[in-house]
Amino acid sequence: MELLDIVRYAVLSASMSLVFLGDALHRGGRSRAVYVFLKVLGYSALALLTLFQPLNALQQQLLLITAVLGALISLFSAPYSTIKYGSKSLTMITDLLIVTTAMTFASRYLLELVLF
Repeated sequence: MELLDIVRYAVLSASMSLVFLGDALHRGGRSRAVYVFLKVLGYSALALLTLFQPLNALQQQLLLITAVLGALISLFSAPYSTIKYGSKSLTMITDLLIVTTAMTFASRYLLELVLF
């Protein structure tokens, strides 16, 4: 395993942790500013993978677009879920789908592509 792979896995796990920590804090009724900050920070970490990983141009574009649109969709889904369903259960599912899609675009090996 190369050092770049370890860095990529660390960034992916940190990004996923930040996004889901933001979800957990928002479900607990914490401040919206902290929730937004953690979500944006998590999706920004995904976008930073385009700078430090040897990805081809298509993978870089798809990963960057997924990170930007994912952050916007994720921030929109929390109030929408609360208004539509009366709970914040939709945000966790939305974030999981967005993060795994970004991890798929950032994969370098076939096994990673299949796992994510």
